[in-house]
Amino acid sequence: MNFLEHAVELDWRHSTIEAVGDVIEFWGFKRNQGRVWAHLYLSTSPKSAAELQDELGMSKGAVSMLLRDLEYWRVLKKTRIPNRRAWLYSPETNLKEMIGRVLRERELHFISEVSETLKKAEADAKAEGVDPIIVSRLTKMRIFADGMKKAMDLFITGAQLDLRSVMDVFRPTKAIVAHFKTKRRK
Repeated sequence: MNFLEHAVELDWRHSTIEAVGDVIEFWGFKRNQGRVWAHLYLSTSPKSAAELQDELGMSKGAVSMLLRDLEYWRVLKKTRIPNRRAWLYSPETNLKEMIGRVLRERELHFISEVSETLKKAEADAKAEGVDPIIVSRLTKMRIFADGMKKAMDLFITGAQLDLRSVMDVFRPTKAIVAHFKTKRRK
């Protein structure tokens, strides 16, 4: 490979690693977690922590912490080759499985909690005799959260997704229609 070919490879490789780091940071993880994973993903062989340090320009402590984090999320594999002291790391290459696992363990759990909170708020509001318009809005929020939960679960399992029930949230409810009919009569 000549100098120009090497420079072009470094450019696309660097921009890809940085882009993945940006996406991972946007999702609320550490930017360097994305950079380490992308660097491994674009490599043809496993890398040691020392190689990652050198190739990504990170400190030993940072690489060690990032590798631990990535192991926790199971987005890389740690192996040891006979006659070699250092652990070697390779990426999880099944993107759907990897992203699905993170969605299941983090986002789906969060959405489930929100859905339960909204369900309780809706029941409490009804029990307290809150204005039907407000109860209707709580119902819409709960239905939307339930729909998001179903959508995420279906995405994770790979099933077909029918969003009609979620889209119904945006249609006026009987309570809203009745409220505005009453206001017009006055």
